[in-house]
Amino acid sequence: MNPAGSDDGGNTVSYSVKELFEEIKGSLDRLDTKLSNKASRDELQALAAELQHEVNELNTLLATQRARVDKLEAARELTEKTTNAVSEWKRWLWPFLLTVALVVIAVMQLQKTQ
Repeated sequence: MNPAGSDDGGNTVSYSVKELFEEIKGSLDRLDTKLSNKASRDELQALAAELQHEVNELNTLLATQRARVDKLEAARELTEKTTNAVSEWKRWLWPFLLTVALVVIAVMQLQKTQ
């Protein structure tokens, strides 16, 4: 077994304690950064899921409101058609009744003169 810091070729590699601590510190900093980024991504993903849920609820609400608007528009259109039909009927009713009344009066007058 080889002593620490030596290899088979007789060459040795030595580090100062300060360099070793700096390397360890750098590794820990990189690990901390990775974990922070991971936590941030998890938070963003959770926020995105929450926002998507809210968007889905709003889309459902919008679809419901659109259906209500369609029903109201259909009811308004039917009311307008009915109102127009009644107005058209009333416009011709009075002249028709007047004409019938005049014909009845004319027939009665003809019967009186005979």
